[in-house]
Amino acid sequence: MVQAFAHNIARLLFIIPLGIMLALSTVATCHAEDQQAGSIYGQLTNVRGHTIHTGHAVVFLCDAKSGIPLSPETRKVIDLDSGAAIRFDQYWHAVTGDTGGFQFKNVPVGTYRLVAQSWAGISGMPRAFPKSNRNDPGNEPSSLIILHGTAESVVVKANEKTVAYPRQWGEETLRIDTDPAESGNFLLISKYPPLGEGILGPTGWGQKFIAGVVGVTRMEDTQVTLIGLPKEGAIHVSLFNYDNSPGIGGHSFDLKSNQPSTLPIYAAWSNGKYEPPPRLEKLTRFLEENKVDVKQLTGYDPQNGLRKSLAHVWNTASNQVDVPGYGKATVMDLLAAERFARLKKYHRERGQLRSNKPAPAIPADDVPADQK
Repeated sequence: MVQAFAHNIARLLFIIPLGIMLALSTVATCHAEDQQAGSIYGQLTNVRGHTIHTGHAVVFLCDAKSGIPLSPETRKVIDLDSGAAIRFDQYWHAVTGDTGGFQFKNVPVGTYRLVAQSWAGISGMPRAFPKSNRNDPGNEPSSLIILHGTAESVVVKANEKTVAYPRQWGEETLRIDTDPAESGNFLLISKYPPLGEGILGPTGWGQKFIAGVVGVTRMEDTQVTLIGLPKEGAIHVSLFNYDNSPGIGGHSFDLKSNQPSTLPIYAAWSNGKYEPPPRLEKLTRFLEENKVDVKQLTGYDPQNGLRKSLAHVWNTASNQVDVPGYGKATVMDLLAAERFARLKKYHRERGQLRSNKPAPAIPADDVPADQK
């Protein structure tokens, strides 16, 4: 029973969210016109809009409406069904020269978004996947990320050169530590909040969160430091831990707060997080104690059509539904509470089983003389 439940938790935390990521390419994307193309010439600028000579930074080319990166091979939004969702080194990108300039050639006619960033100590693009063998070329991402900003609504016309100036968002620094302290994470950083709690992963992102991404990385440490943030406002992050038993998480950080910036990882690990935020405690407890058909109430069932279900839940996220015996709750809160309830159940059952295990026998040589 425990193994089966653990499988369901892994499916909940990894397979379904990954499937959602694979469906993103078909949700609200803006396809560039075929055949005709132009070019983009750009220059990095600071918060005040002044040119900065920052070489070896990476600039991603993304679709303006969906925020999804393009593939340099197809010159369209990446085919996420190929597993390219987390291979950020395979996104169409340019690397700045010593003066901070860059260019994209043969770009299909359309409207784009540019996202610029760099990794301290790394020249250009680091490796997106963990090193698999000694001969694997490339650099591991560092734990210090410089966010060089974005250029929005960059319009490319046929046979014309478009000039773009990614502008840094701010100059402040934020260190984020994972809780529990686990390395091996993919991280998305956005200007805009997701629709739901971090435990929902991509299900809770929403189109605005994706379209507001200002950075992406792979964390090979238990912490990451971001440079290039404003003094006020908030930053929103989503995490996927690629352990054998995956974890998932997300959090919004107030940039004016003096509190430690801790990013919870929800997982089936013994030290994985599973407690809901205070506002969802009552609903989570109700779902633990009562049988509720969440699929029917929310209309969200990825097995009945992932793309359709994703579009539905994003469009109805704030809708109120009547939970029999409880009262009203939003679609997104109900989905999050259900995830918390399932994960809490797993931790509770595993803890009960552990406590029921017989204590291991003490080797005869270690038994005290007065107990022999």
